[in-house]
Amino acid sequence: MDPRAQKRVLLVEDDEGVLLLLSEILEGCGYRVLPFFNPIDALAEVRHAPPDLIILDWYLPFMNGKDFLKHLEASGPHAPVVVLTGDVNLRKSPGIDEVLVKPVGLDVLTELVATLTRCAPAPHFSWTRVHA
Repeated sequence: MDPRAQKRVLLVEDDEGVLLLLSEILEGCGYRVLPFFNPIDALAEVRHAPPDLIILDWYLPFMNGKDFLKHLEASGPHAPVVVLTGDVNLRKSPGIDEVLVKPVGLDVLTELVATLTRCAPAPHFSWTRVHA
């Protein structure tokens, strides 16, 4: 079995199109993706079944990325966090393992996910594999 299939990637994104696209890309690479539009629901999932990686949009409804991280930190040790943002000034800080500025190259995203989940990189991404 591909080790990526055992890795759970929690994806928190309020743009439905981006959420679906990133979910398809990561699933196409073999990861188990847990997509969430609502950060409050995502935090409940983290507490219920901690993921191997969290990909977090910084500007969200109901709760921004900074508040999400405060709640995440309060719940104890957690998976690495990658923040997706359009804010070119946001930098890595405690609780943020990596910052990716949108638009993100697919190769950059998939290589980072592989590194942070300690998996070999997925074979080169192709839409054919995603929609097969």
